[in-house]
Amino acid sequence: MGSGNQVTSESQFLAAELDVEVHSAALKKELRVVDLVGIQILTIVGLSWIGTAGKLGASHVMFWLPAVLLFYVPAGIVVAHLAKEMPLEGGMYQWAKLRFGPMAGFLVAMNIWLFNILICSTVGLQLIGTAGYTAVPGASGLGANKPAIIALSLAVACGLMLVAWRGLSLGKWLSTAGAFTTIFLFGVVILVAVPHWFDGSWVSLPIALSAPAVSLLNINILGKMGFGALCGVDSVAVFAGECRSKNVAGAIRKSVGISAPVIAAMMILGTTSVLTFSRPEAIDLLMPPIQVISLAAPRLAGVAAGLIFLMLLTGGCLCF
Repeated sequence: MGSGNQVTSESQFLAAELDVEVHSAALKKELRVVDLVGIQILTIVGLSWIGTAGKLGASHVMFWLPAVLLFYVPAGIVVAHLAKEMPLEGGMYQWAKLRFGPMAGFLVAMNIWLFNILICSTVGLQLIGTAGYTAVPGASGLGANKPAIIALSLAVACGLMLVAWRGLSLGKWLSTAGAFTTIFLFGVVILVAVPHWFDGSWVSLPIALSAPAVSLLNINILGKMGFGALCGVDSVAVFAGECRSKNVAGAIRKSVGISAPVIAAMMILGTTSVLTFSRPEAIDLLMPPIQVISLAAPRLAGVAAGLIFLMLLTGGCLCF
């Protein structure tokens, strides 16, 4: 009797999976592996986290490595496995719905939806905040200008809707451009710090392999660095139905394998660069990359702000 119920349950699961695949067949297959890699970089890499990690001082690497090994790598393995088992448009929402029922799927989808709504609603405010770092006259006062904040937020919302209406044929280029912009920005931050690593002219010791003290504060930051800074690897599976490859699961696994070491290196070396130019107590938690570039090459601060503008806009488009 139990075996019969198991067969019925499995047949229902396969039927539900086929139904999702049938509905996804109408979607345009726009995404290549490079686009899937870009989606992960743009989703996971946040600018403030290298500043948060920098507050730990030179022992930050002893937090990043456990965060990568205990959270990010296992999350990537789980996503790769589930994408192989269920390469379905919707990703985590569909996995929860098919395995645990419609209510679980609804709750997962609602959480994802609310999270992305919050991200999109703050893009305009973040852009205003970034404008203060540029050399544009009067830009530094925009953060307190409510009409300017409302106008820019409305303009950004309209722009996000237009991109979404056009679809991934445009959106994939924006998200990939945003990912490469992120890599380029971190690359500049790291490159300006490299000479100081070799000649020892850093403001504070940039990296040390000594074990940090065990404290509630350090455990709290480790949790933030794992669950906060490195979350989002599941986002790539949302677009499984729009992946160009015939082997969708293989493309997703490949993209996870490519992006994981790149993201880990960006976080560790980015934090090291922040400490090269600032003491932990003086780190700017809002825009640490601009702080680094302002201290190392002040003339490039406006360029860095422009790059962050592009990152924020493209990230908003991806979330929308």
